[in-house]
Formats: sequence, structure tokens, C-alpha cells
Amino acid sequence: MPTEYITVKTYCVHYNVTPDFILLLDEAGLIEIPEVDGEPSIALDYFPKLERYINLHYDLRINIEGIDVVTNLLDRVSTLQNEINSLKSRLKLYE
Repeated sequence: MPTEYITVKTYCVHYNVTPDFILLLDEAGLIEIPEVDGEPSIALDYFPKLERYINLHYDLRINIEGIDVVTNLLDRVSTLQNEINSLKSRLKLYE
């Protein structure tokens, strides 16, 4: 299924964020902003991540580097929680 895109300009107007913030996320490697029809665009797949990044930046005033760190830590916590759940399931076999 082909990926759908929305322009950065349209996204920024709709979500009331600055295009500079979106482009900084791209520079930091948190999202990818390809050019589609000559316009920088965002894949719809990135919307959930972008919403989290916007909340971290505008609501909690966390800078781009901090967003990268928080995101990595949250991913690690999620991985560890999955591992714990898997181990708990395996241990139930011995109960």
C-alpha cells in the first residue's frame, strides 16, 4: 500500500506548530521529511510520533535533544516491559 503524505506547511497550519520545529525533528533523525511534488512532506505514519514530540516540546518545553533522549528511554522501557511480560508467561508454566 503506498504511503500517503501531507505537506509540512499544511500540517503546521492544522496543528499550530512551526515548520522550523518539524524540520529540526528531521535533522535530528526523529522523522523523515521527503520532498513530494517539490514540497517537504510528512508521511501519515509519523503522525502518532509527531503528536508525542509536539506535546513534549510545547507542553513540557523539552528541546529536540531532550525529545530524542526521552523517546529512546520510553522505547527501552517498553522493550523491557514486553520482556517482563514474556518471562511472566513462561513462569506460569511452572506454577
